[in-house]
Amino acid sequence: MFRIAICDDNLVNLNDEKDLAIKYISQYTDSYSCDTFLSGVELVEDREKLRSYDLILLDWEMDDLNGLDTAKVIREESEKVIIAFVTQYADFAPEGYKVDADRYVIKNEPIFEQQVAECIEYAYKKALTANKYITDFSEGTFRINVKDIIFIESSNHYLYFHIKGKKILKQRNSMDHILTCLDDNMVHLHRNYVVNLRFVTKILNQWAIVNDNGTNRTIPIRRGFEKDFRQRFYDYLGRIND
Repeated sequence: MFRIAICDDNLVNLNDEKDLAIKYISQYTDSYSCDTFLSGVELVEDREKLRSYDLILLDWEMDDLNGLDTAKVIREESEKVIIAFVTQYADFAPEGYKVDADRYVIKNEPIFEQQVAECIEYAYKKALTANKYITDFSEGTFRINVKDIIFIESSNHYLYFHIKGKKILKQRNSMDHILTCLDDNMVHLHRNYVVNLRFVTKILNQWAIVNDNGTNRTIPIRRGFEKDFRQRFYDYLGRIND
């Protein structure tokens, strides 16, 4: 599900932007939502929902809470959501760098629709590469970011997902299938285990030491997997330290 939020205190502009967003996101996927808000205050009221968005089209000039201050609240909750400012003037761009704005869409310009289309394309393609989610579990439907999965354990035709800040969730599935749904930082190091390199603290002999919500867990490394796993771990450390 690709989630869009649009925030503009002008109802006409809000509806126009929504129509354009739906027009262009529907060219890429049928699985999307598009929520609208008439103020920054309304947008940031539900912090949990705020964290779920992939793209936020945000009016720069609003009463009560302007676009920049709204974006600051958004960034407190999410570093990954794409923020696109919708503004009358492009000279606000330097201010937008303070909140890592990705795009600027200029109102009342002949290329306005084209800019919205490009913004949607950029956000959707970035979301495809940046975020993957697992959604269906025995306990119910949840939207779990792959980046937050600490490790996965396979047992008796079920997968057990150990998740950052959450309880363990269960899913009837095979390890071979779930591997197609994960990102490159999830490594299959044992027949019954996949670990997230983001949570590996060190390798000790035939064990990967994993930070499982404050507890050090030892995950066995299968014989024959050691060399590849060590290389993947060192490559990951190199990337994050560049």
